[in-house]
Amino acid sequence: MKTLLLLLAMMLSMTTVVAQQPVTFDISNETFTGLIASAPVAIDINDDNIDDLFNNGYDPVEEEIKSLFYTNDGSANFTLDSMTTPVFSMGATAVFDADADGDKDLFYTGGTLSGNVIGFLENLGNGNFSLKSCNDLDGLGLYSVTLSRADIDNDGDDDLFLSGYDDFGEELAYLLINDGTGCFSLSTQQFDGANGGGSVLADFDNDGDPDLFYFGTRNNDTYTVVRMNTNGIFGSPLSNIGIPLIFDGKAAGAFLNSDEFADIVFAANSSTGAQSKVCFGNGDGTFTCFQQTLPQVRQGSVLLEDFDNDGDKDLLINGKLFNSNETRITKLFLNDGIGNFSNSNQVFTGVYNGQPTAIHANGDAYLDIFVAGDAGIGFPFHEPTAELYINTTPLGVNDFTKESVMLYPNPTNGIVNIELPSDVFVTDFMVTDMSGKQLNVPYDGPQIDLSGLDAGIYLLNLQAEDGQSVTKKIIKN
Repeated sequence: MKTLLLLLAMMLSMTTVVAQQPVTFDISNETFTGLIASAPVAIDINDDNIDDLFNNGYDPVEEEIKSLFYTNDGSANFTLDSMTTPVFSMGATAVFDADADGDKDLFYTGGTLSGNVIGFLENLGNGNFSLKSCNDLDGLGLYSVTLSRADIDNDGDDDLFLSGYDDFGEELAYLLINDGTGCFSLSTQQFDGANGGGSVLADFDNDGDPDLFYFGTRNNDTYTVVRMNTNGIFGSPLSNIGIPLIFDGKAAGAFLNSDEFADIVFAANSSTGAQSKVCFGNGDGTFTCFQQTLPQVRQGSVLLEDFDNDGDKDLLINGKLFNSNETRITKLFLNDGIGNFSNSNQVFTGVYNGQPTAIHANGDAYLDIFVAGDAGIGFPFHEPTAELYINTTPLGVNDFTKESVMLYPNPTNGIVNIELPSDVFVTDFMVTDMSGKQLNVPYDGPQIDLSGLDAGIYLLNLQAEDGQSVTKKIIKN
């Protein structure tokens, strides 16, 4: 460790940074109808800039498939709304501004007792939604489905990838291309269908195009694939991608460590049992996967969101543990900024066969969590669950976070200026390469000099007087 005490901190205030509070959650008293095989999502349905809630799935108590909207008064008080959509279960939803009019629309698909449904609900404002008439999606409804969205063709709007079972029980996968007005057309590109799995659209090779990872069951066999995107066209499946053959689960993607390649987290089943892993992208569509301390679950789901407001994605995971009791769990793991996850030790009801969602329920700066699924133990005993957990983490005062530290220029040819909050007292710093090797780097005042290093990616770790630390990436040209 190199001491930055005099040269860096003398140019800043000498007060001590306030310690960051641990993340905390409390269960809400709000009552929701419990549904299983659900895909809830936060959406502003009445145009008041407050997150409302849409839930869907099967109610085993009333033996009925349901789709339910709840309006939020902004203080996490929810009321069942009369707005309706086709009911579905074992489905998927996506909320995004598909028609570029400034409000969020709703895309959905799933199964019913009489066949699959699919639709795009255009948000007309003031609580009014309407099926977009330009979309001819007949025959494309899927159940046991995964849905991912991204701008496939780099035209400024999000497109959709779906894979699951069609009305005839055949596996089907396809792309829907958005023309920018919320009108979707079926792409001519061909994909192998798989059911009961997950998918991620993200840039695995840092070329500006979102690539595709998906998995599931195909022809009664396990199917896991990565296809790279070049100018909107997906290539052939890669071999030896580093991710095991998995099924019966979900995946999520984000930039989890300090490089420029998207990463993947999954929780799923395999021929050797349940697996939950963090897979770091290698930059070529392959991955290096680690179990870390994650619970090994199947029939689960994963959610990557920043729950502690430190600028990186944390992990919420649920499902059945791979043990004799098939214990149901829902756990939150916090990211240290470079992809290492640790248990937050917060308590949530354990569920499987349902997806959690993040929601701004009470208007503060922190994301809350809606947990939905089945908490029942043993077949055919179901315990449909729908619970809201309020993030009660106290708002920090000038927390030492990645967002509060400015490095410029970055990328750099050598000199990097370091700008810190006025009340942060930094005592030490360290520069390492991506292998973790510590490097000797000159410093002069609030800047470091990387001129003597080869072009590449480096990590700067700053440590505050109270023990907090921040790690940021620097790109050396």
